[in-house]
Amino acid sequence: MDIGAILAVSSNFTWTIYKTTPMCNYSVSMICIGFNLLFTPLFIKSYRLLKIFQSKQLKVTKMKTSTLLSIVGSVLLAEIIYLSAWLFSEPGIKSVIQTLDPIRPGLNWTACVSQHAPMYIIIGLKAGMLLGGCILSFKIRNFPAR
Repeated sequence: MDIGAILAVSSNFTWTIYKTTPMCNYSVSMICIGFNLLFTPLFIKSYRLLKIFQSKQLKVTKMKTSTLLSIVGSVLLAEIIYLSAWLFSEPGIKSVIQTLDPIRPGLNWTACVSQHAPMYIIIGLKAGMLLGGCILSFKIRNFPAR
């Protein structure tokens, strides 16, 4: 989870410097990978709690660490494959110079612009992931603290 938080926060620095098309693509990739590495383990741990406390008898429920890592790895691999296919087939996000004042070029700025459907698919998948996490946390809200 810590690596995901670091990647998500470090992608913020790429939004503040002069933006080129590769830098825009890098920013989106790092925020998506960081999001997955941050929230997927959190949701898996919540699912583990749900599985333990929903059983009729409170008993030891084993989930191997390799199983948890394979789930995180498969979600991450699917994200990397999707991003690679999108960004290498066509430059998904382009750098566009926004001209506010032609006389004073210091006021101009560069923006990352995307008008393609894959960006909206990524946003939809992340929103679905967060919704699933909210439903999962709603189910485990009344479990005992000890």
